[in-house]
Amino acid sequence: MTDPISGRYRCGLVAILFALAAVLLWPTEASTAKSRDLVVVLDVSSSMFDLFDTAKAEAKQFISSAQVGDRVTVITFGEKSNLLIRSRVKSSHTIGRILSEVDMLSPVDLNTNLPMAMERGLREMEQFYEEDPDAERTLMWLSDDKDNPPKDIPNLITFSSLKEEHSNRMPDHNWFVFQKPIETETHQEMDWFMDWAKRNHMLLRVEAAGRDLGSLTLPQNETEFTVTFTPDSAGVWGTSFSVVAEVIDEERGNYTASVPVKPPVVVCDSKPWTQAFQISLPDRTGSYVCRVSFVLPSDKLLEIQPPQLALEARVRAEVSKIAAQAETIEKTFDTQYHATLQNRASQESSFAREIRGQLVGEFVKAVERKTVVFGPIVSGGQYLESTPLVVTGDVPTESIQMKSSFTLPEGIELQPQFRKEEGKVIADLCLLVNEAMLPEDGWEVKGFISFLVDNSKAKVTPAAIPIRFYTRPDISAWGRRELAMNPAYARVSGAATALVQLSLKLAKVLVPLAILWFFVYLVKRYFFVTTDLVGMLEIAKNPTKHRIRYFNLQRLGKLKKRNSLTIGRSRKADIVLPHPSVADIQAKIMTTKIDASIIIFIQPLEGNQIKVNDITYSRQKEISDCDKLTIGEFVFVYKRPEVYRETVVHYADGANLRGTLISWDIDSPNFDFLPINAPSLNSKMSINFNELKMVTFIRKAERFSLDRLLGSGRPIGYPVEVFFKDGELLEGYMMGETGEWSKRFYVIPKDAEEIALVLVERAAVESVFKRDPFKQSFFSLRRVLRALVPNTSH
Repeated sequence: MTDPISGRYRCGLVAILFALAAVLLWPTEASTAKSRDLVVVLDVSSSMFDLFDTAKAEAKQFISSAQVGDRVTVITFGEKSNLLIRSRVKSSHTIGRILSEVDMLSPVDLNTNLPMAMERGLREMEQFYEEDPDAERTLMWLSDDKDNPPKDIPNLITFSSLKEEHSNRMPDHNWFVFQKPIETETHQEMDWFMDWAKRNHMLLRVEAAGRDLGSLTLPQNETEFTVTFTPDSAGVWGTSFSVVAEVIDEERGNYTASVPVKPPVVVCDSKPWTQAFQISLPDRTGSYVCRVSFVLPSDKLLEIQPPQLALEARVRAEVSKIAAQAETIEKTFDTQYHATLQNRASQESSFAREIRGQLVGEFVKAVERKTVVFGPIVSGGQYLESTPLVVTGDVPTESIQMKSSFTLPEGIELQPQFRKEEGKVIADLCLLVNEAMLPEDGWEVKGFISFLVDNSKAKVTPAAIPIRFYTRPDISAWGRRELAMNPAYARVSGAATALVQLSLKLAKVLVPLAILWFFVYLVKRYFFVTTDLVGMLEIAKNPTKHRIRYFNLQRLGKLKKRNSLTIGRSRKADIVLPHPSVADIQAKIMTTKIDASIIIFIQPLEGNQIKVNDITYSRQKEISDCDKLTIGEFVFVYKRPEVYRETVVHYADGANLRGTLISWDIDSPNFDFLPINAPSLNSKMSINFNELKMVTFIRKAERFSLDRLLGSGRPIGYPVEVFFKDGELLEGYMMGETGEWSKRFYVIPKDAEEIALVLVERAAVESVFKRDPFKQSFFSLRRVLRALVPNTSH
């Protein structure tokens, strides 16, 4: 029976342990704070001689602000850009080490390449953003901005080429802070590039010189208009957009047609500019509304406001005859009117009313046939439509008021303004759409507007003018097509609809097949045991009386359900060698699978030693076909059906040679190599390792692999950055436990299309840095393409 007192003690002890765990594990303010990425780009060219002490002081003050957990990067540039240091701050000692590196710098380079330095700094920021998008990033630029690149550099980088290269790689928002504490000579190109690179929202304001394009007389149907563009940021420089135009003649049944406009493409400047356009109207008479739209395909961060202009134009034929007829009517009216005044008042009044009624009636009919249309409207748009009015009597425009038979949603406002032109009253109707207001597709409002005056004796005609507002030009509130669609748009829309329908049909068939295939894959992977071990250990010398001839590594791996096997005298070992010369657990055979092939290693355990080809090893050693292994008094020959691995040999002088390996031992001074165009095996050549920079192993062509698609099977090793003496950077995972001090070591690249493994020659390396693990998303388009389309170029 349990003692109740001791039970209470146990309960109290458990409660205390839980409380301690909660205190220790509860996140503090420091632990939950966001980490920061601080990047310093420092100019070390000779033009910085007078400013260099100030620049170093700014850099050291900036670096000293780093906290534990922040990452600090220092990049120097002159003729070339170099990574001085990249480190995560673990203590004050880390900051002190970085400051000492900065203290030793001096301005010694003769040339200055600003775009190359900016490209290196942005590449660093992009890498930090991919690893941690939520971190705060700051780029400090310390330079006098005097660009003086070397004259003999081929394909010289410019800020314009940088914009084209990074357009699709940078985030779509303000993703870092740019600091430039040294205010000296300003480099204009760098200023607009940084405005663009920070990805701030940019606005380009559009204002037409006039809304009325005037009247044209056939056969002359071309006219000009000017538009003023005002950017709010210099970062719009170099961005292009298209200009398209269409005309609408609502008097002829909403007739629409696309018309040419020149220039069709406009390239933005960094400062306000005025652009002249030529537009060709239809070769037929009528009154047209010209809608000029600005389409932005290249940079979705730029907003053009308003995106469309509504202009008016008239095309007339035989204008002289019409003017003559109008003049004749006016003279007839004046003559007959004054003549009748001298005769009888009743006849004069009747004749005057008749003539005036005919003139006004024709004009009113022409006005009433026209419907005022606003659309398609978009958020933040401003639209202007004008309509003529007939006002009897001398009435000031300030006394005219507008009434409507409809109600517009909140955020959309119709404002009238009145002016006199050639003896007529023109009503300018301005529609303002609030930027936060965006009606849904298919939204439409119809109604009438009328105009009143304070004078009861005066009258405004027409009595009512139809008006229409809509968001899309081709769909009405009842789903009926209102305007004729351009035939080219109709064909594109029909093709897109057919493509979507075909995709849905294919999905109904392919999705069940994909689910079935995935189920079969899971069953094979997790219910049918596989191993990466290959080859056999054939016994060449056996000090015991047991008649064992070989050990099949693949069979033993499947039996043990592992990719590694231990060798020793103990019964706990996977391969038992019952002899006093063998330790209980003396060695382990393990494997690493890469896209190039399967690599087999043997590693001594617990301080023991083994021999490979009569050379004693106390560390891990790669073994290949026909290698002799000595374990105690046992001698084995490793037999494996060798598949020649295709490689590319990279010499230290920059030359490359492609072919296959005949022999391979990274601890030997050389290896046998067969070039790809060699006529026979007799043409093999011996290559010394000390002549090389690295050897790359080509990814083996194989069928679709779900492991490769999902990015599973991460290689054993830790992430590193290898900087070669020629300036090349290799990112990947270092394999093995001796890579830090051995003459050469393996690196599995982080992301390569064709290369699966790299052997790095230590003599060609400038430095090797350990880094944080690379972040890899679950889904990657590049990984999908590599999995679906295997490399068959070799």
